[in-house]
Amino acid sequence: MSDKADIERDIERDSHLRQALRHAPDADAAAPAALRALILHEAQAKAREGRAAIPAAAPSLPSRLWHWIGSPRFAGALAGVVVIGFAGLLWRERPPEEALPPRAAVQAPTAPAAEPASDPLEKKKEAAASMAGAAVPAPAAEPAPPPAPAPSVRSEKPKPPPTPRQAEEAPRRDAVADSPGIVAEESTLQMPRPMPAAPPPAAAPAPAPQSQGAAAGALSQRRLNESRERSSDTADPSSRFAAAKAVSPSQASAAAEAAAPASLQAHFAASPAIAQLRQQIAGEATHWYWQRPGGPQHPFDNTISQWLGRLEAASRGRWQSLGNLRPAPGTELQLLRDGEVTQRLQLTDDALLWERRDVGETLRAPLDAATLAALRQALEAATP
Repeated sequence: MSDKADIERDIERDSHLRQALRHAPDADAAAPAALRALILHEAQAKAREGRAAIPAAAPSLPSRLWHWIGSPRFAGALAGVVVIGFAGLLWRERPPEEALPPRAAVQAPTAPAAEPASDPLEKKKEAAASMAGAAVPAPAAEPAPPPAPAPSVRSEKPKPPPTPRQAEEAPRRDAVADSPGIVAEESTLQMPRPMPAAPPPAAAPAPAPQSQGAAAGALSQRRLNESRERSSDTADPSSRFAAAKAVSPSQASAAAEAAAPASLQAHFAASPAIAQLRQQIAGEATHWYWQRPGGPQHPFDNTISQWLGRLEAASRGRWQSLGNLRPAPGTELQLLRDGEVTQRLQLTDDALLWERRDVGETLRAPLDAATLAALRQALEAATP
């Protein structure tokens, strides 16, 4: 009864709905009130009782794995593994410090024990022997064995075997250090003496006189050197080198004394070089000009500088002073400074002539025909 009363109250409360139902075309064809009440009653009963919720199906294993991979926990762990793997690849070639073997302490080799000082009398005898060895070529001394180093308490790292070159130089250094006579002899052979040695004082012992055979050999060698110097201007460099190798060590010592003045003169003549002239021109290039015989003056340029460079390479160490002699005209190039001829370079049939008018000197450098032809062709190309 209560349900029916509630329904009626609801219908009465909704006047708008009731008014619409009344004016509907099928208002008269409505279901009987009993049927309507039964339907409404059943619907309300079902709503009150409710239905049990259908349980959701459990997710499958792939679905749960996919959701777990997308979780922040798994993403952080994966990023950490990637960083560790990248760092491991960077350090793959480098062994860890803990795995390296301990470094062995390297001890410097101890200096050999100092030799006892010799008395003054022995020193005087050695000085006299060295002077005698400088005058007369002596046979090569036997190399002294190297002093044995003092035994060390600590274990030393084994040294690598010396190379053949070091094995040859070690006895030579020891022999030079032990024998002052050998030092004097080597310095005499290597360095030309500008003047004859002054006679020793009266207190010093006189050097041993040379034998007649040694004096005759020195005289013949001196004559041979003079003839070789006269023919060196036209000789081939390879033949001069072969002749120098054929000279024995005893002849070389005598030849060094005879060739000392000639070597000093050649050194004095070789001191001026084309390189110095090029540096001087480069410092003040605006003041320099070049000119061919009978031609106009041209400013100094890189082409002439390059030709002078070839000239320097071909004539290095060959210059000989001719005094103030002026050469005859030929294939030449004049260099002018502020309009005045200061340098004159001439190519002849067998030599290169350099007239230095600023200092009043003429130099000559003997060259072969092929080199002179190449220089002459390069000059013609550089000065059209």
